[in-house]
Amino acid sequence: MSSNSLGFDNLCRRFTKELTSVVISVNYRLAPEHKYPCQFQDGFDVIKFIEKNTNFEGFLKIVNLKQCFIDGDNAGGNLAHHVAVKAWLDRDHLGANVFGPKSEDIMMLKFPATLVIVGGFDPLQDWQRRYHNGLKKLGKEAYLIEYPKAFHAFYAIPMVRESGLCIKEIRDFMEKQCAK
Repeated sequence: MSSNSLGFDNLCRRFTKELTSVVISVNYRLAPEHKYPCQFQDGFDVIKFIEKNTNFEGFLKIVNLKQCFIDGDNAGGNLAHHVAVKAWLDRDHLGANVFGPKSEDIMMLKFPATLVIVGGFDPLQDWQRRYHNGLKKLGKEAYLIEYPKAFHAFYAIPMVRESGLCIKEIRDFMEKQCAK
């Protein structure tokens, strides 16, 4: 599902309403037509664009860019990690496996607090837990919330009970981080 699909548009609108936030959805270029690492660069370019363009009509008057959260779903979660790393290092890096042998060493990096949400029926749950554990091993602030009866991308479907709980957890996480 692309960022300009109805499903993601509805999710972004829900985030805007329930998390009281501004949402910028990035429609990054897809493989195989567009080769790695352009997908990371697309996300990073959005961050650079926002930082450099202060002329949006009223945008920066209502937005605190110091309270920025990067989010991703499925492959976008991996991209979100690497965009965050790139934003802190401002240089290119390898990125298929965030803790693989060729990955960027983030031990000394002031990496942002991270919330990992896992659905018990999500086929990627082992990778999600590995990501959380990898961050914790490096001494990073990482939180894990599990929904045993939830499936992949459950939070995007408002009719699913866990979806509302998840949105509340995300809001609480954001508020906690902004209060620091």
